[in-house]
Amino acid sequence: MNVTTLKDLLVICLGLGAVLAGVVIFLRITIARLKQKNYFLNRDRERYAETLYALQEGCFAFIYPDERIKDPRRNVREKCSRRLAVMLNLKQGTSASFDDVLSAFEENDALQIKAYVQKLRTDGLDFEYRAKLKENQQILAVWGLKINGADGNLYADTIWFKDLSPEMLEINHLRAEKDDFVRQLTLYQNMFEQMNTPVWLRNEKSEIILANAYYKALCHGGAQNPFEINPQTDLFLKNMAQKAQESGKTQKENLHIVVAGRVYLFEALETPLHPSKSTSESGTVGMLTDVSELDEVKRRFQIHQDAHLNVLSALGTAFALFNPEKKLVFYNEAFMKMWQLKKEFLDNTPSYQDFLEAVRDNRLLPEVSDFKSYKNAEEKLFQNLIEPQELLMHLPDGRTVRRLVAVHPNGLMFAYEDVSDRLAATRMLNEFIGVQQNILEHMDKPIVVFGADRHLRFYNPAYCRFWNVSPEQLQEMPFVSEVLDMQKGFFQSAEDWNVLKLQMMRQMFDVCARFLAERDDGQVVEAQPFALPDQSTMIIYQLQK
Repeated sequence: MNVTTLKDLLVICLGLGAVLAGVVIFLRITIARLKQKNYFLNRDRERYAETLYALQEGCFAFIYPDERIKDPRRNVREKCSRRLAVMLNLKQGTSASFDDVLSAFEENDALQIKAYVQKLRTDGLDFEYRAKLKENQQILAVWGLKINGADGNLYADTIWFKDLSPEMLEINHLRAEKDDFVRQLTLYQNMFEQMNTPVWLRNEKSEIILANAYYKALCHGGAQNPFEINPQTDLFLKNMAQKAQESGKTQKENLHIVVAGRVYLFEALETPLHPSKSTSESGTVGMLTDVSELDEVKRRFQIHQDAHLNVLSALGTAFALFNPEKKLVFYNEAFMKMWQLKKEFLDNTPSYQDFLEAVRDNRLLPEVSDFKSYKNAEEKLFQNLIEPQELLMHLPDGRTVRRLVAVHPNGLMFAYEDVSDRLAATRMLNEFIGVQQNILEHMDKPIVVFGADRHLRFYNPAYCRFWNVSPEQLQEMPFVSEVLDMQKGFFQSAEDWNVLKLQMMRQMFDVCARFLAERDDGQVVEAQPFALPDQSTMIIYQLQK
């Protein structure tokens, strides 16, 4: 072989080597690109799978082999999602079969789901169903879908499961709220319709848009204005409603309305109403209250009160009436004379403080160290007095005045009465009684006094010695029968003590005549009853000689 031939052969070999090297490089680049594409395809598949698993719904899929290529996996594969395994508490996890899924449901529901899935797989019929789990009685929504590719290839039959418990709870809560709202609305409607007084609702234009049956009964309007009572009344009430909306305050007025030929006095109210948060949208609520009887009562009460005050004017006791604003609104002549006040001053409706100042200037008010505190305490009567209050006022001129303060419908009524003579007489009487008691206590004869109620009122030491009783036994002022029972020890030989006791009581109070009683010691006791002017009975005891 010549040199030329060897050279040509070498060139050919080098060329083939270069071609092979290029082919290898091309194949490596192609393989790298395919690996990269396969990586992204696997990553996207994993992302789609994780996205599917992250859904709140559980999924079970029947995955079919690809019919367009020779797929070695010719059998239908079952796939359970992680979410479904957790939802149904499947021990097999994602390896669970469809039978495992069905076993988690109530028997009837499991049979129904199985039938629906069979029709989905054979006939392609989608379905929706609600089923209950055996373990915790939760309600699940179950629905099935057949999934096909864009090329018509059948991918899978999927059955989805969703826990309806939160939704059901929310639905039940909303349903309960709705029922409660409807019930309250019905109550309000019934109350509104059955109110025994006319009530209505106006819009922002002061037009009546709603009224109850009582108001409608007053109306005489036609089709254009079914809520019209009469033109004058409607205009009056509409003006009130406009004032209420402009001022934001309830308007109240009295008006007369003819009902069934009779004139009634009503008190009308129009109250501002803002049905929404927007202040531009407003209206009013109106109401009529029949005050005819109340007006008549007020009129009669005023007549009665005037007559009562006229009677007080003629009495000798001093009377004065101060209203809730502490102004003098009534006084009689005795009041003017007692406090030495001028008629012009009293007719000018002075305040209670002015009255106290004027009485103090006349040196007729009891001496106090702090006149300002005294006035403040007196004025508190207008806020605090509930029950009548009585006190004695000792005036600088030597008089003692009894003051009675009582609540009156128009304020406080003050009554003043000079009780100086009465107190002096009472004092003298008490002194006289004291002298009498002192005399009786020092008498040697046993004496006892029973009141009109037949309770012991007085006894002297001689009585205690005579009947051998202690003052402690008598200090509770017992009844006459109990006092006589203390004498029973002296009459043990009596056939019947109760009969003897009744005879003694009859002689004391009914006959009020002297009687004798022989004691066990042989001594005869003489008892002499005396009826006293105050219906008391005094008995004097002594031994017969």
